[in-house]
Amino acid sequence: MIQRIQSVYLFLSIVAMVVCACLPVASIAPTGMGIASDMYNLCIIDGNDGSLSFAVSGLFALLAAGVITSVINIFSYNNRKAQSRDCLVTIMLMLLWIGLYAFEAYTYNTEKATFDVRFTACLPIVAIILQWLARVAIRKDEKLIRSIDRIR
Repeated sequence: MIQRIQSVYLFLSIVAMVVCACLPVASIAPTGMGIASDMYNLCIIDGNDGSLSFAVSGLFALLAAGVITSVINIFSYNNRKAQSRDCLVTIMLMLLWIGLYAFEAYTYNTEKATFDVRFTACLPIVAIILQWLARVAIRKDEKLIRSIDRIR
């Protein structure tokens, strides 16, 4: 059912991923003269002239895939095994996001610029924790259903 606790965890996970997709996740500040650039999940907005660079759009793709699997997961409450598996898929997508974010941080942290992490970069970790809690609740429901079937 939709009113189960795992649906709440999944919904909060979706909110965390959407907020992370909408807000800047880093700032790239030049060491010399210039204005810092903001890095979003979809693009980097140059602080000097406002131009866009879509070199980091893979971050957005991973977040979008995580949101889509979580939305599907909320409404597939009849199939608890698939729901549990989809939680693991979303966790893996968020771990890939963290790995790609670390790679981008390594790439943009050079002698000419410093990479400053923003708070919103922690939201995929929050989403991982919420997905794990949802998976635990789903497995608990499955165990309860199996025990009821044994009593009959």
